[in-house]
Amino acid sequence: MNIKFFFVTSLILVVAGFLIYSLYQKNTYINRTIHQLDIDSPTNRGSVLAIDKPNHTGKIIVVGDIDQSVTAEVMEALKKMENNHKEIDLFLSTEGGSLALCLAICDTIQKLKVKVNTYAVGICFSGGTYILSAGTGKRFASKMSIINLHFISEDSSPPAGNFYYVLNKQIADFWRNNAKLPKNIDPLSSSIYDLSPREALRWGIVDCVY
Repeated sequence: MNIKFFFVTSLILVVAGFLIYSLYQKNTYINRTIHQLDIDSPTNRGSVLAIDKPNHTGKIIVVGDIDQSVTAEVMEALKKMENNHKEIDLFLSTEGGSLALCLAICDTIQKLKVKVNTYAVGICFSGGTYILSAGTGKRFASKMSIINLHFISEDSSPPAGNFYYVLNKQIADFWRNNAKLPKNIDPLSSSIYDLSPREALRWGIVDCVY
């Protein structure tokens, strides 16, 4: 009787242990898969759509993070459209990205022979706001957009010759040349501002709210 009871109890414990381990492994696999999907999902990566139709305004739509790939695609599309269009519309719905990469897009925009109109659609954060303000035609913000502006993103007082020392000076010069910031706003500060379209208009970041 005791041997039978011991055998049955042991069998139940072994089966229960196996089930618990199997569930643990399954849960681990599911979590790993979800995490991998989250990393690899195209919705987490920046996307660029270039619409290059003859006799129409060239259009470039940027959605998502601005990384090296997105920067290269945007710069390539801008240069390609320069000779085929009288102006280019650049639509931005982005949380930003590397500030150095975004400034490369700004440089490209401002050196083109044709005007580039920029549009903030939805959200335009961080480096995206730099690109928005760098437009050489009209700069627009949609009525439902939110515009985020920050200046330096690292050391606020780096030594002369340091990378961030140079970058901070370039950022300050950029905003002096591309906006009309209120006098109490210091472009060498580490402050962050979330702006409505009307506020962005008053700050000279955009020219029109539509």
